[in-house]
Amino acid sequence: MITPPALADLADLDVSNATNQMTLRNTAGCNFLDWPSISIPCHASDATPVGFILMEHTDADRVLVHVAAGLENLIRGR
Repeated sequence: MITPPALADLADLDVSNATNQMTLRNTAGCNFLDWPSISIPCHASDATPVGFILMEHTDADRVLVHVAAGLENLIRGR
């Protein structure tokens, strides 16, 4: 899990680059393949933000939105 860095920490170019690499490593392949994704927040209201990411194949945006809508309450613990 990668927690969001403080904005002040991102002023350092090395920290900013390392953070970008860590956050993009899991989605870069899907971005390259043009696969849509959606992130559903799944953290407690008083916790560090965390998202559950769903991905689908190219041109399956509508399917992805419907699946995400159906899973949102389960993933968010409602």
